[in-house]
Amino acid sequence: MRNILKWDIRLIYFRFCESEGDLEIINTILEKLNNQVKNTVTVINYEGNINSFLEEYKTCELVIGSRFHSVILSLLYQQGVYPLIYSDKTYNVLKDLNMEKMGCCIKYIDKLDINNAISSAFNNKLQNKTIVKDAEEHFKKLDAFIS
Repeated sequence: MRNILKWDIRLIYFRFCESEGDLEIINTILEKLNNQVKNTVTVINYEGNINSFLEEYKTCELVIGSRFHSVILSLLYQQGVYPLIYSDKTYNVLKDLNMEKMGCCIKYIDKLDINNAISSAFNNKLQNKTIVKDAEEHFKKLDAFIS
């Protein structure tokens, strides 16, 4: 963990889903951190207030995320992102955006160089912003259909 200290960053862990063990994993990680790093960590728990959670999430300059929604939110908010991919769902979205090589499959996490991940995360941003506008139009049409 010493290498990460060369970066002037504040660590925030976001708990997206308690029922899937997010907080348990965060606590396991925290137990392994030295006190110097641990003292820089903030944990944000999603407890039903989506606006508050998203306001905190938007403050991040870059995200190393494993949750599908963390990757999508980071792309939408134009944050640097380094996905830790554990599902085909995340991989397929990244592939559709021609961004499938920007992360790491979680089964190879033991080979991950955190400094390279952080460096590349700063440049991993959604380039094709028309995709977001197109998606918004699709949802407008869906809303109109449902209404």
